[in-house]
Amino acid sequence: MSSGDSAIFAPAAVLSNDIYKPLYEKSKGAALSDKGLLGATRVSILVVAAIALLIGFFYDNMYDLLIIAFQMLFHVLFFPLVLGVYWKRATAPGAVAAMAVGLVTSLGWMVIAGSMFTEPEWLWALGPGTLGGIVMVVVSLLTQKSHPPQPLVTTEGKVLKWPELAGTK
Repeated sequence: MSSGDSAIFAPAAVLSNDIYKPLYEKSKGAALSDKGLLGATRVSILVVAAIALLIGFFYDNMYDLLIIAFQMLFHVLFFPLVLGVYWKRATAPGAVAAMAVGLVTSLGWMVIAGSMFTEPEWLWALGPGTLGGIVMVVVSLLTQKSHPPQPLVTTEGKVLKWPELAGTK
């Protein structure tokens, strides 16, 4: 149950906080209220839970679903997270491109193979995520001028890493 509710709440929080809130604030030109964010989070929880329920109806083996979920996390998030934290030249477009490539490659590979567990297993485990990492490096290097790297900061705005990048905003 702990893994299940975390698997619902985490993407719902990302959807409401990191996707809906910035889009709302950009389109309306005003801050989203706490009540509005709570409402968006509740809707996100329902959407994610409905998708999880549909997946659960069509697949009866929880272990296999967890394996696929963790593989997808690696394919989509590993290199954007690691390079975003440890590589000074990482950019937002590079991270988004890496996530998109990891996701599309993983899903496309599963559709083409007709299975959630594609062969060869070692290539499936490493391929899509590594391709995403390569794409992140290339796109980050190509977007240095249009989207300069930003310092790593806390939610309060305190610079944690690379203060010399703070002047590039």
